[in-house]
Amino acid sequence: MTQTRFILTLLILLAFASATQLLAQEVKEDRHAGLYYPKPQVVESYKSRSGPIPGVDRTGRIAFVVGFSTGEEKLGYERPWVIFVKGGDAEKLIIVSKFDGRLNTTYRVRALLAHLTSRARKTPILIESQVQDYFTFLDYLGMLGFKKLTVSDGNDFTHQIDIN
Repeated sequence: MTQTRFILTLLILLAFASATQLLAQEVKEDRHAGLYYPKPQVVESYKSRSGPIPGVDRTGRIAFVVGFSTGEEKLGYERPWVIFVKGGDAEKLIIVSKFDGRLNTTYRVRALLAHLTSRARKTPILIESQVQDYFTFLDYLGMLGFKKLTVSDGNDFTHQIDIN
């Protein structure tokens, strides 16, 4: 093999390996896009004002969502969204609208987060910590060890927040 051909073959292999790595990284980062919601149109980061609570693990995050869902069901009306966890460590919280025309803009997602903040402020953990007037729903998720919140209209729009 000539030196030029060897270099060309090496460059092609490097380009293929690089493209494969980028594709694998993209799939790894959000393998739920296209399955539960469309690819996010809005992605932002949120720096939680609190670190994770020691001892909260996968089971605790699942219990939070089950408890939250049970509490919402007791309100006596059908919730217009579904809330569930995904990820190997249950570190991704996903909220998807059950009805058309809802949660389809950033503003509607932020309004939902404001509503969820008011609900979270009534939880014993925030009251006992004396931060219920300061922390938001996203801070609460950070305390529970969630790394990502995805909110979607279940049709065309997805808003995703990485929680650091």
